[in-house]
Amino acid sequence: MPYIELFDVGCLISHYEGFGNALVEYMLKRKPVIGTNVGGIKDIIDDGENGFLIPPQNAVLLSEKIIYLLQNSSIAKEMGENGYQKAIREYDMNVWVEKIIKLYQSVL
Repeated sequence: MPYIELFDVGCLISHYEGFGNALVEYMLKRKPVIGTNVGGIKDIIDDGENGFLIPPQNAVLLSEKIIYLLQNSSIAKEMGENGYQKAIREYDMNVWVEKIIKLYQSVL
């Protein structure tokens, strides 16, 4: 994770993806994210709020979104903050443990 500090934008442009832990790591460092609209990526990114979702294999749109974020630093910063808040709210280890406990309790 120390290299993430050097990035302006976090990207995960998979054809297939289960969850996309890298996106949460970017978000915890307050980076706006761009990912393909596949698998678990589409559950992590709220398009236009904490980053952008793009179709797979669309290098043109990917480059446009990266350039947009680089040229609009206030929007990129806001998206990064939105992503950070979502990561803390939904993906923090304590939150996951609490969800698992509630799931087990509901089954019992």
